[in-house]
Order: sequence, then structure tokens, then C-alpha cells
Amino acid sequence: MKAKILFAGLLVTVLGACDNTASRLLADAERCEQILQEGNLEAAEALCTRALGGADGAQLAPDVRSGRLYQLGRIKRQLSKYTEGEDLLRQSLAIEEGLSGPDSTAVGLRLLELSLVLAGQERWEEGARLLERALLLTDRFTDKERASMAKVLKYYAGQLEKTGQTGLVSRFRIAAAELESQRSTEAVESP
Repeated sequence: MKAKILFAGLLVTVLGACDNTASRLLADAERCEQILQEGNLEAAEALCTRALGGADGAQLAPDVRSGRLYQLGRIKRQLSKYTEGEDLLRQSLAIEEGLSGPDSTAVGLRLLELSLVLAGQERWEEGARLLERALLLTDRFTDKERASMAKVLKYYAGQLEKTGQTGLVSRFRIAAAELESQRSTEAVESP
């Protein structure tokens, strides 16, 4: 009987510690969002890192882990920590492809963000391949996401033009124009 009581007490302690950890991680994630809105990238980076817990969030539910990896990867990119951001974004992309499939909006946004990280490393051809994949998913993007995609396509086109990749440059410029045209048309049609 004493052993059962001891075991029950131990179980309650362990479950309480798990609940405390989950609450702390959630609080860190929420605080990260607030600090990010204020524009303090360094503080947001620290809080988002803590919100993952150890081992890049291995203990988190996959969808939560993916979101937090994505957020931290975006912050790392903005801080010009491209290698770290790339690793985090690739982890998030792999999770999203498993969760929502390769044709989801979440996958498209991760591809777009990864292309920016690769641009920061001047890995234009690799980033262009990711953009080509993301282009297939832009019909699922919001207007703001389409505008971002158009800007990135134009930027890549300018860089790829220097390497003589005229076919890809042309495709990216045409796609950027189409995305901008879609935004204009949708804005006119909206009441």
C-alpha cells in the first residue's frame, strides 16, 4: 500500500512538472510574438529558442514544433544568421510536408522563406528551385503573401540575370507580373 501511495505521489509530481514545462514553453512562445511585434529581434530570438525547449522542440506536437521552428527560422534570417535559419526552416518544411502534404500553403511559405535564407548565402540556383516549387502553390497564398512572392521573384530574376539564366529570369518576371496583376484585379473586384 505504501508503494502505491509513493508511486501515485511520484506520478503527480512528474505530471505537474510536464504541465509546468508546457506552460512555460507556451508563455515563452506568446512573449516571443509580442516582442517580435515590437521589433526586438534579439529578444524574440532568445524567447523563441526557449519556446522550442530542448532538442529543437522534439517534445512538442508536430504542428506546434513546425510553427515554432518556422518562426525562429524567420527571425534568424532577419538577423542574418542564415545557416541557423536554413536548418530550422528545413526542419519545419519536412514536418509540414508530412503533416499537410507537399501542396499546402504552409509548405509554400516555408519554401519562400528558405529561398530568402539561401539568397542571403548567395545560393541563387538552389533558392530558384525552391521558388519554382513555391510558384505552384501561390493560388493558396493571401494577397500579402503573393506580394512577397512577387518581390522575391523579381529580386531573384535580377540576380540570376547576372549569371545568364535568361529562361529562368523570364519565367520569374512573368510570374511576378501575374501575381501583381492578381492582386490588382482582386483589389478592384472587392467591395
